[in-house]
Amino acid sequence: MILIISEEEDISTNIVIDWLHFYGQNFIRVNKEDKIFIKKFHIHNNSIKFEFIHKNQFYDSDSILSVWNRRGTLFPKRYIEMSDISSLDLRNALVEPLSRDYISLVNYLHYFFERKEIIGKMYNRNINKLMCLHIAKDCGMEIPETLVSNEKQEIINFAQKHFKKGIITKGIQETIFFDLNNTTTYAAKTESVDAEDLKELPDEFFPLLIQDKIPKKYELRIFFLNDELYTMAIFSQFDEQTSTDFRNYNYKKPNRTIPYILPPEIRNKLIQFMHQVDLNTGSIDMILTPDNRYIFLEVNPVGQFGMVSYPCNYGIEKKIAEILIQCNSF
Repeated sequence: MILIISEEEDISTNIVIDWLHFYGQNFIRVNKEDKIFIKKFHIHNNSIKFEFIHKNQFYDSDSILSVWNRRGTLFPKRYIEMSDISSLDLRNALVEPLSRDYISLVNYLHYFFERKEIIGKMYNRNINKLMCLHIAKDCGMEIPETLVSNEKQEIINFAQKHFKKGIITKGIQETIFFDLNNTTTYAAKTESVDAEDLKELPDEFFPLLIQDKIPKKYELRIFFLNDELYTMAIFSQFDEQTSTDFRNYNYKKPNRTIPYILPPEIRNKLIQFMHQVDLNTGSIDMILTPDNRYIFLEVNPVGQFGMVSYPCNYGIEKKIAEILIQCNSF
């Protein structure tokens, strides 16, 4: 049987499952919105076994041979909720140790399944983006010059150094999305920084990440899957709306996208990078400059791949299904 860990709204998971149905494969899908009921872990010299219930159906780990950790997390049901404890003093005394035990159990669940044949890993889902820049450099790739600082003058000095190309800012770790009063959604994506923005900065602030603005011939979105690279070129630079961040999609006039073949040298460096960060899947962003230099930007371990698969006719969803089936047959 195949175990899929995902989210209810993930379309890519649905398409992979369509292929599993086509091939007549048995699978269980556990979304992050679900709760599983743990029956037992049995850790013994001769075997290690896990039994659980999901949607009133009993499963044991011996029947699960391959795992796709797409999105989400396995959450076992808490058999004791803090609100069930009437004594406030007892509740305060227990909340920390019980929370640690619960987190330990969740972590072990993922560790347990990651010892099987698996695509995607929970532990690397929030991989440090600054570490990725460091490792990409060590693998011989070019990266943007990056500054993280909480001092206004440092930011101004950096901007003056790169005044011809300009500078951009983005999240140190993640793109931030939030709703305000359930009426407006805000997103902190990659944005250009101009002189007026610098003037409005206080003298000190929460550490800010800025980079030199890399000129584009085009952007590259690369989906990595078990040492295979599926690359799409995005002609985002010709549209002011998408030139800084193609995720500012122009739905009226979408960017042109085409399949792209990476040079062997860049391909080998990316594979080396993914091995060093211990990822067997992920979406990599790069820029090809007008003078044909490849600049590594970042990797997203759970990035969308449908946007590469469909327009480039790569059939990535089918390939994922076939990998899971192959692992499931051993």
